[in-house]
Amino acid sequence: MEERAQGVITVLNWPGQVWWIELKEITMREKELDESEKVLEMGQKMSKRNLKVPLERMLVLEVNGGKMEQDYFDLHQKHPDYQEMQLDLQQITGMEVGEGTHAHYQPFASIREGKE
Repeated sequence: MEERAQGVITVLNWPGQVWWIELKEITMREKELDESEKVLEMGQKMSKRNLKVPLERMLVLEVNGGKMEQDYFDLHQKHPDYQEMQLDLQQITGMEVGEGTHAHYQPFASIREGKE
């Protein structure tokens, strides 16, 4: 996948997010704004739901997707949390599953409802 989008975006400074590495790779320039509660205005829906604005610093980023040389999957492999999520079927199920072994699939909804 190759993206060549260019633009300016305003984001929260969230380096712990999986998408953060990819975003920083396409960032050409950045400017730090004030804390989010001083920059963002709480909307009507947030007020009704009693939600708060995240307490993070805001950044304005100039991004250029043409700067990205690797594909989407290679970028996510760099994130340590994503690498931990790369489990094989045996790690997920705790069973040895070989070729020709049929695994029983049961959707989450049917598990919750007690159906088979």
